[in-house]
Amino acid sequence: MGPKLLSWVRNGFTPPAAEPAPARRYPPANEGQFPDPGPPRIGHNACMAFLRSMLPRVVVASLLGFALSGVVLAAACSKKSDLGPPVTHTTTSTHSNSTTGSGGQGGLGGGGTGGAGAGGTTSSGGSGGESPCAQDVAFFATGIAFSDPTAAPLAAALNEVSAGVHPVTLVLHLNAGTLRGALSATLAGGSGEVFPANKVPDFLTVVPAFNGGLTTVGPPGSENDPQQVGYLRVVDQLGTTDIEIGHVRWVATPDATCSSLTEVVVDAFIAASELSHVLHLAGGDQTIGDLAGFQASDAGANDSGVAGGPPNPGNLPQPIHFSFQGESVVFDYSTL
Repeated sequence: MGPKLLSWVRNGFTPPAAEPAPARRYPPANEGQFPDPGPPRIGHNACMAFLRSMLPRVVVASLLGFALSGVVLAAACSKKSDLGPPVTHTTTSTHSNSTTGSGGQGGLGGGGTGGAGAGGTTSSGGSGGESPCAQDVAFFATGIAFSDPTAAPLAAALNEVSAGVHPVTLVLHLNAGTLRGALSATLAGGSGEVFPANKVPDFLTVVPAFNGGLTTVGPPGSENDPQQVGYLRVVDQLGTTDIEIGHVRWVATPDATCSSLTEVVVDAFIAASELSHVLHLAGGDQTIGDLAGFQASDAGANDSGVAGGPPNPGNLPQPIHFSFQGESVVFDYSTL
């Protein structure tokens, strides 16, 4: 029998107490190869298990967040702005044809399309709409007044012999859809005013002027030339007398219905052949040449025709400027 069994028998079959296991000892960090491991750490398997348990929660929370963001964004987009409707910029472009020619004439007569002509800067606008003056209508000159650049003595004389009479008549004539006009002296006929025999002026095409006016003269380079010949019919101390004028330019401003002319402005020249024409004035007889400031036999270097300048050559026409209002008068168009 072995020693341990024999000891067990002697002790009454009571097993001896087990010897305590020696305590595990970790050396200090500076005494061994390995540092102090510190507090217990979560193991790899436990960490993976935790992540697997949290994954569904994270996925669900993310999906809910995306859904909520979409709802908020949709609500914001569908909400109307408090700033009112968007501002829109509308640009309206207007274009007016700025050429003088047959197009402008059509606009006055109602028989053409504007803007077809060539040259110049004055145009009727070319809409084809009728002007109130696009008709047969004539106007006596009333309240006529001569002024600068007419030589002052000549202007005074012409104002004297024109007082109380109608020295010129402005006649507008609508012919084949085109409005034409002429300015010259008229006399009473059997059916209205007429131009004197052998003193019928040329009718020129009427085109628009500034501020709704009418004229027969376009800008330089246009087809419209000044009226070449016309006449002033005045009354001096001995009676009626006619004075030839030329290079006539006029601008008339009608009222809204063309029943009268609020103003007509005229620039012209007294023909050189009229310089010896004698006017019998209240202060005595004088030739137009005398009143213009020179004798018909004078010869000078200044040919500008400017009032107050040196004497002009005796063979030059003298510039005159006058204005008047137009009073409607009956004209016999059958004589044209």
